[in-house]
Amino acid sequence: MDPPSDIASLPLKVQLFFATLGTPGKPGTLVHYEASTGNLMAYLWPVNHRQDRIPPALFSCYRSKHHFRNPNCFCPLQTGDLMNKEAAVFMPMQGPFKYQYIATCATDECPFIAPLYFFYHLPDAFIRYYPRRIDGDPGPSPILHISEI
Repeated sequence: MDPPSDIASLPLKVQLFFATLGTPGKPGTLVHYEASTGNLMAYLWPVNHRQDRIPPALFSCYRSKHHFRNPNCFCPLQTGDLMNKEAAVFMPMQGPFKYQYIATCATDECPFIAPLYFFYHLPDAFIRYYPRRIDGDPGPSPILHISEI
């Protein structure tokens, strides 16, 4: 059996495995689902004007002042919807990620979950400075997880 010509031809779960965990010599990266293309995409971690990464604890503040979105969850993949669905970023008070910032499906309708602290420290993460919002633009409403409502 010949190896696949590229990672995009592999089943989505296999793509997700290699993208997240990486391969020998190449660390993994945080990926999310881009509904408009129907593909997993590398998530572009937000940075400030000095190229310092924004810690997950400050995502909400950064999101209110910049044209930045949290990672997208996998709901559109399950529903066939062409609209991205932003994940909630929060710190759960119980469970396996207790007291750690995670990005997860805001409504718990899909299995998307990303331990952000792990990806925050990866040396070769994809980054982006997101443009600031204009004065007076309050930004989007916060994305709350169903457990926070």
